[in-house]
Amino acid sequence: MIFFEHFAIRPYTMNDLDELSAIFNDSQLMEYMEKTYTREETEEFLIRYGLCECPAVYALEDRESFCLAGHVIFHRYDENSYEAGWIIRKEYQRRKLASKVTRELIRYGLDHGIHEFVIECAADHKACIHIAEQCGFEKERNEGDLLVFRKIV
Repeated sequence: MIFFEHFAIRPYTMNDLDELSAIFNDSQLMEYMEKTYTREETEEFLIRYGLCECPAVYALEDRESFCLAGHVIFHRYDENSYEAGWIIRKEYQRRKLASKVTRELIRYGLDHGIHEFVIECAADHKACIHIAEQCGFEKERNEGDLLVFRKIV
């Protein structure tokens, strides 16, 4: 677990399904993702990527309300790097939370011998691009409508 301010990045549990489903079914939050998910699709995703032996995604929990503030992506991207990403619920946006999550993932990674980090985002996702640049990531390449940013620490 990663603790910062009054948030925690923690492993998902099946108890998170309803709140995660609300996030994944919100068309505004998922605008730059592949698609929105039904509750059943969210459950399959949660089991496959969050409740597995080596999770790729984590819960971002508000430790005061114990509500899901968002969804965090952190997993091996390639041989040398880990991908960092996030989806922040509307009521938690505009607090620089995505930048804070990114910095905490980098700090955690460095503590565990990880020195390369990647952020992928849609080419027209200005907020994500701003956060990547603000956190010291440099644009590495375009893959169609996808931008890949990398940071080596």
